[in-house]
Amino acid sequence: MSNAKVDQKKLVGVGFPEFWQHVHDEYAKCFEAAVELTAVGNEAFSGPLSQPLEKVSRHIARVVWNSFGSLMLLVLNGYGADAMKIARGMFEASVTLGYLRIHPGLIDDYLDYHFVIQKRLYDAMKDSSPGHLQRISAGVRREMEVNFARVAPRFRARSGKLRANWAKVSFREMAREVGKEQQYLVFYRFASSMHHSDVGGLFAQTQTSEVEDVLDVDIAPSDKWLKESLITGHAAVVAVLSEYNEITKAGLDSVVERARRLFIDAWGKDEQRSDA
Repeated sequence: MSNAKVDQKKLVGVGFPEFWQHVHDEYAKCFEAAVELTAVGNEAFSGPLSQPLEKVSRHIARVVWNSFGSLMLLVLNGYGADAMKIARGMFEASVTLGYLRIHPGLIDDYLDYHFVIQKRLYDAMKDSSPGHLQRISAGVRREMEVNFARVAPRFRARSGKLRANWAKVSFREMAREVGKEQQYLVFYRFASSMHHSDVGGLFAQTQTSEVEDVLDVDIAPSDKWLKESLITGHAAVVAVLSEYNEITKAGLDSVVERARRLFIDAWGKDEQRSDA
């Protein structure tokens, strides 16, 4: 390790510390709940699990928990549009886990779709950067081909083409089945537009310029989209905790109920439609 001293004057600050207190005070109950939920997660997701669905449920739940921390950092610094993109992924994860709980027999499809992803990446590398394939041993490539051949028939449509997703139904249908179609139609569409930078997403991230009567990018720090991203992210955290408890029979009913009460306390009963 280098003994060179760090010149503190050259360190670049990231974010907007002067904005933190404003956001914290505006959403204090959510941040208080987040502190308690962090402790809950550290305790709830420990211990051995044996079944694939149980392991996947814990993995998804922990990913969502981790993303909640990222989301709060963005919110504190007034990056609401980018927080929406994080919340979008959290929402997707909560829907996926809810769908797997309802259809536990699909866990093999969920896991085995990994081999389809591997094959697509392999084929893309053959076309664009064949030199990189030399780093992959013949044995690994052969194993990948064998695994793909084994699972591919399950993921082919009648046309013979591979499905774009592990599930036979669309994501909207998955959301509908787990009781989250309303969030899909409203929040998810906004967040997806932002993520993909379509024209709807661009308009969702604009404001009228104070200098000229024109639309311009809503630059951080901004209050825009902070509430929506926090509500959705918070709801996803509570949802995956509940799904994990149901799937693993972890005996966390009182913990889940406490998490739901914290959500309602932070956002009010009107936000129960978020299905936390």
